[in-house]
Amino acid sequence: MMASIGEFDPLNTRVPATKIEVTVSCRHLLDVDTFSKSDPVVVLYLQGVGSKEWREFGRTEVIDNTLNPDFVRKFVLDFFFEEKQNLRFDVYNVDTRSCNISKHDFLGQTFCTLGEVIGSVGGRLEKTLS
Repeated sequence: MMASIGEFDPLNTRVPATKIEVTVSCRHLLDVDTFSKSDPVVVLYLQGVGSKEWREFGRTEVIDNTLNPDFVRKFVLDFFFEEKQNLRFDVYNVDTRSCNISKHDFLGQTFCTLGEVIGSVGGRLEKTLS
């Protein structure tokens, strides 16, 4: 009789991942609203491994009337040690209730890798929006 390890297939296994919690805040955002301050939201995109395609991963909540938001909603990402995981953070000013992000004012974006976030001093990475 032979012992078996479930349905283990060494050619089709995923490398174990570590869960990473990413919190976002912004400072000195552009003020594009006329009678109040901006109402920012951050959209996180992940780039597919081996592809150029960006996929929306999630969005923070919208915080009204601030140029210095500290978002509460966190992004929980799987960190794969051997993979370069590209992240893109797009910041928008929300003016309507539309879920269609193109209906909102684009304030800027920044790029980094998940490895940069993890490897930064104190786990805190500061990037400038472009």
